Amino acid sequence: MQNIDIPEFSDVQAKRLRNFLADPERPQGVMDYYQLAGFLLAVGCSPEIIMPSEWMPVVFGGNEPEYEDEDEAREILGALMSLYNRVAAEIAGGTAQLPPALKIFEDPMANLEPEAPLCRWSKGFASGHAWLNDLWTEILPDELDDEFNINVFILTFFAGRRFAEKFFHEARHEGKSSLKPKTFEDFTAKILQLFPDALQNYALMGHSAQQAIMNLDLAATPPQPGRNDPCPCGSEKKYKKCCLDKGTAAGPARPTTDRVYQLKVTLKGSKPPIWRRILVPDTALDRLSDYLLTVMGWTGGHLHAFRISDKHYGTIDIGWSRDDLVDERTVNLSDVVSSPQKKFTYDYDFGDGWEHEVLVEDILDPEPDASYPLCVAGRRACPPEDVGGIYGYYEFLKAITDPGHPAHEEMVGWIGGDFDPKAFDLKQANEDLQYIAGQGSLPV
Repeated sequence: MQNIDIPEFSDVQAKRLRNFLADPERPQGVMDYYQLAGFLLAVGCSPEIIMPSEWMPVVFGGNEPEYEDEDEAREILGALMSLYNRVAAEIAGGTAQLPPALKIFEDPMANLEPEAPLCRWSKGFASGHAWLNDLWTEILPDELDDEFNINVFILTFFAGRRFAEKFFHEARHEGKSSLKPKTFEDFTAKILQLFPDALQNYALMGHSAQQAIMNLDLAATPPQPGRNDPCPCGSEKKYKKCCLDKGTAAGPARPTTDRVYQLKVTLKGSKPPIWRRILVPDTALDRLSDYLLTVMGWTGGHLHAFRISDKHYGTIDIGWSRDDLVDERTVNLSDVVSSPQKKFTYDYDFGDGWEHEVLVEDILDPEPDASYPLCVAGRRACPPEDVGGIYGYYEFLKAITDPGHPAHEEMVGWIGGDFDPKAFDLKQANEDLQYIAGQGSLPV
């Protein structure tokens, strides 16, 4: 989210998702588009980050999506991730909203009809919130229970008339002063009026909970003193002469990994080369993927895979994968790299076909005061997403740098302004890496 570009969710993607989810060929239990949007709002507001591999099966009712082919799988998965990223960005930016195309009927009662867009959205939100309710129960302070429950009450109200009537009778019985229900029609109109504020409040509480949990996680790890700093144990000796080798005082004596891998990542076909040098701890390949995407500058909205020693490693639980694909979550970098100078390939976006050569330049001891992952060098900007691969990228550069090129205005409008192919911000790259390391994964 912050410091990371999120691909814009387009009207074309929205239409494609609507048609795909509404297709009679989809298995029973698949959410429709508006249910999906409501569900993703609940997922994006979860106190803990929910991975796509966890929420995508819920979208499809626990069934296989039944894609026609690999191209359709990439298209639909890309659209799903773009929608999720937009929802997450709106939550983080304090601008959570209903989908722009969602029509709210002027007659409040009409929004309770089963096929009404708002009814569908509320159904999706209700299922998402119910799925994650245990997480909220664990972290929500007692003093916020009433405020939180009222927001949930409002956002789920339009999930169905029977559901709404039940709420109405409970509100009348409990005499909720903020709602003051008289007739069911008046009550429904009042709920519709309160809906936008409830949406913002729920999103704010979710985002605040996420930040609070992140801060607690950071606070739980005491800062590591420098080698020449006074030892925190109070001995008046330098840390290196006292508790450094004991693993006491300020926690572990060394970073949690005992090896650091120096990798040079080069985008194949780029001339002059687009590359990054990054130091990473031993980690599972799915985390390494997050680091590679982040340091290069990709958004993570497409499928990826590693090709190492004639084997393929990637994500196998989001709807489509090769039969011979090994689950990247089950393999650490140390399992596939035992010595320096080994090379392997990292593929990103099977449509555009970005290939990265990853050279293991060295395997090092970690520096006591260092924080990993760490980018130490790099050259040139990452190409824009969906530009058409390395060939499309260089055609894009020709057009954007030549005002007389037939596609110049189109490409300038597409990229949204200037694009500097020589730009690389080392400080920003490391800020993004630290954010991803703290979050646990890309927002995708």
